[in-house]
Amino acid sequence: MIYAIHVNIYAVMILLVVLLSLRKHKDLKSMNNTYFIYLLILMIVALIADMISVVFNGKPGVWVGFSNNFFNMILYSIGVFISFYWVLFVDHHIFKNNSHIKKIMPILVIPVIINLILSFLSMFHNIYFHIDLTNTYERGRYFIFNFGINYIYLVYSIYLIVRFNKLIKKKDIVPLLMFPVLPFVGSVIQIFFYGVLLIWPMGALSLMIIFIFIQSRLINIDALTELYNKREFNDYVMTVSKMNESKKMIGGIILDIDDFKNINDVYGHATGDHVLMEFSNVLRQSFRRDDFIARIGGDEFAIMAEFEKQSDFDLLIERLRENIHLFNKSKVIDIEINASLGYEIYDSSKYNNFEDFILSLDRQMYQNKKR
Repeated sequence: MIYAIHVNIYAVMILLVVLLSLRKHKDLKSMNNTYFIYLLILMIVALIADMISVVFNGKPGVWVGFSNNFFNMILYSIGVFISFYWVLFVDHHIFKNNSHIKKIMPILVIPVIINLILSFLSMFHNIYFHIDLTNTYERGRYFIFNFGINYIYLVYSIYLIVRFNKLIKKKDIVPLLMFPVLPFVGSVIQIFFYGVLLIWPMGALSLMIIFIFIQSRLINIDALTELYNKREFNDYVMTVSKMNESKKMIGGIILDIDDFKNINDVYGHATGDHVLMEFSNVLRQSFRRDDFIARIGGDEFAIMAEFEKQSDFDLLIERLRENIHLFNKSKVIDIEINASLGYEIYDSSKYNNFEDFILSLDRQMYQNKKR
């Protein structure tokens, strides 16, 4: 099984490079790609555990037998966690927030918990696996049940992609479908050809495909502020327009930095860029992790967020204004920043479509700027 160890080592090295690359992008960690980082970490742990179990398999010694038991337990546990986080990744990619997944989370975690218990019990009973007296790994009586749990999550992710394909860009569909397909093929081969180890390398290959997909999405990130850009904002508006009415309220804010042209003219464009970066940080601090924040023009920004009630939206507006005040008071830069806002809760009975709502916010913002 030397080939399997070599393949896993290469896969771990590649995934570590991917992980380090992603961690440099602060906005990648603030959106649904947080789930992807978790997937990378879990896959790296799985590959390492797989290598250790191969090395220990059939070797003499009490501690070797215990280690073989332990690392196989890790493998059977972690596979389902990976499938679980993949569903979270897909769901967030489709709906742009966690509101949909929160509704089914109590049900979604049940297979994870069941599998965790069965994986642990397999160390003592012949369920998923068995380590015999020679410290050799054998499949347990119900090992196929573990594969079944994984398939439930993977099939559900495919269902989400197919069911809500209108909310996904066409070029995104194939990469999203590749993640469950490759490990599935590897698992089928592994089931029928005992001793062939393909699941984890196939999983690593799937993550590489998703990484390339994520890198391609960087064109939707504003290079200066690392917020979403106008392209992604337009995609967001299109997605919301196509979705059925949400039970939650959607609040929108369009804002513009006051006298920004004067800042550029007096202090120079380098200072203007610095102001934009600092103001972007104020926005990040003011809004929640799942709120959509974009730079849609030179000094113009848009925020979209879901709320249970009007008062939650009002609190965020108040927090934004307070954070701008605190920023000016802190004298991080020698220029006082103020912004004009247009904001409102979306009312489908008031507007023909979501695009009209955005135009209304923009008009409100310019009216407030003239005051």
